[in-house]
Amino acid sequence: MSKMLNEVRKAYRVLFDYQTRILHLMEFLEKSYDISFVEGNSHFSNTVSKKAKRLDLWAWDWLPMYYYEFFFQKKIGDDHLRLSAFLLNDSGLYEAEMSDSPSDKLNIDSYKKAEDSGTKLILISGINFWWEDWNHNTEELPKLGESGKAEDGNLVYKSYDLERFGTEEEALQTLKDFSAFCKKNNIPLEISERKINEKL
Repeated sequence: MSKMLNEVRKAYRVLFDYQTRILHLMEFLEKSYDISFVEGNSHFSNTVSKKAKRLDLWAWDWLPMYYYEFFFQKKIGDDHLRLSAFLLNDSGLYEAEMSDSPSDKLNIDSYKKAEDSGTKLILISGINFWWEDWNHNTEELPKLGESGKAEDGNLVYKSYDLERFGTEEEALQTLKDFSAFCKKNNIPLEISERKINEKL
């Protein structure tokens, strides 16, 4: 038990450092695209409230950033530009589902092995068109492929390995790649050179 608790202490400290880096990345994304962060949402489970009143919730409910959406938006004239960055910390469940293996959120042994899974940042952007207009939900997003677009509106998505955001320079190159993908599909999500030259 003592050894396990030591590993738990280490894991929490690693998560603190890691999630701090993720928040800095989201600030960099906000500044690079000059788009305002609005809210965040957990999409793998139900996040436990500040005053939890039940003990029969999933353990995943206490780990809300397992699959998490950072949502941004801004107005450009009369148009609504939206952007979400979906942080998928472990693709193991979805990898298992795509290979038609029996899988269960509450049985981590049914997930693909950690070394055979990935950590992704899935970027999705739309102008005057969003989730409520599209015939997909956020649980489907990790299984839709590396990139694509809505059939009936201006909305695109692209999945990146989180390793591509390791440094500020790598992150900027990846965001430029997504910006070019958006531009090709008539979505004006552009890099703000003025903003990124300012200090965070």
